[in-house]
Amino acid sequence: SSGINAEYGEQQFVSDLVQGWVTDVENLSKIAETEPHACYSAFCVGLSKRWLFLLRTTPSIAHLFAPLEAAINKSFLPATLDTHFSPLDRELFALPARDGGLGILSPMTDADAEYERSRLATAPLAQLITEQNTTIDSARGYAVFKELKSAKNLVHSSKRQAQNSDRESVAAQLPETFQRQHEELCQRGSSTWLTSLPLTEHGFSLNKQEFCDALAMRYHLPMKGIPRHCACGGINDLEHCLTCNFGGYVYLRHNQIRDLTANLLQQAGCKDVQIEPHLLPLTGEAFHYKSAITTNDARLDVSARGLFSPMAKIFLDIRVFNSLADTNSKRSVEEAFKNQEREK
Repeated sequence: SSGINAEYGEQQFVSDLVQGWVTDVENLSKIAETEPHACYSAFCVGLSKRWLFLLRTTPSIAHLFAPLEAAINKSFLPATLDTHFSPLDRELFALPARDGGLGILSPMTDADAEYERSRLATAPLAQLITEQNTTIDSARGYAVFKELKSAKNLVHSSKRQAQNSDRESVAAQLPETFQRQHEELCQRGSSTWLTSLPLTEHGFSLNKQEFCDALAMRYHLPMKGIPRHCACGGINDLEHCLTCNFGGYVYLRHNQIRDLTANLLQQAGCKDVQIEPHLLPLTGEAFHYKSAITTNDARLDVSARGLFSPMAKIFLDIRVFNSLADTNSKRSVEEAFKNQEREK
């Protein structure tokens, strides 16, 4: 159990700790006004873990975390997002990043569940302490080991089931216009940029505008500082920016991924890495898809040697598309990706 100081009493002890964490959150919120990405990472990886231990070791203290929850909602999240949000958005932000959220948990909501899972996971060890045996034979030790492993698997399974239930509950309440976006956010790997540490040396650190714009694109929040109308005359909203050929954004996104892929292949030790290499001229070959380019100046995006086997040359063709566009609206996210692959 947690180190509850009997002199102050449980509630006073927890309240004192919570008040200290409230101060930490408010101080972090001030820094988040200029460095939101670094502060978001500091909150998720560091600060939030401080009260997680107390939640897991002390029962029936959820109500004492109300000041901390208020500090998160009224100070930290507005400073990090640089915009206002609804109660439904707060439920969405509490989901893990892989489920389309931000992983900013609610200490009040999770307190009882965290304690119960901790109690279940440590039950075999608690039983050993209760027995007060000075020695443990190998058979008993192995039995406890198996019990701990089984308890760990059970806790992991129950936690994932609860997260899936929360995700489905939130998804059912989302506006129809955002449900497809949320489906895309739940795709494997779509949130790795958010959970990676903001290391400057690897180019993972985003400045204030980049981070706030990325979150605005992720959750369809208002984007600040962009023209109301596009050069083509249309309304310059998010979906229009991802689709319109004016301004070069579509090409810039494609070329950035192309150049990053080439750079990563070089860092991985591949040889003869080339951008937009020419292909050999055709000598009568036929292709199944009509979208295949058959001219003599056909090129792909990247080529390299030695990725899968020594001296073997690979060719990569990259395509960036907007899965939210009208042409993909009747397809699932998976079907949209497969259709793009077939066309390539």
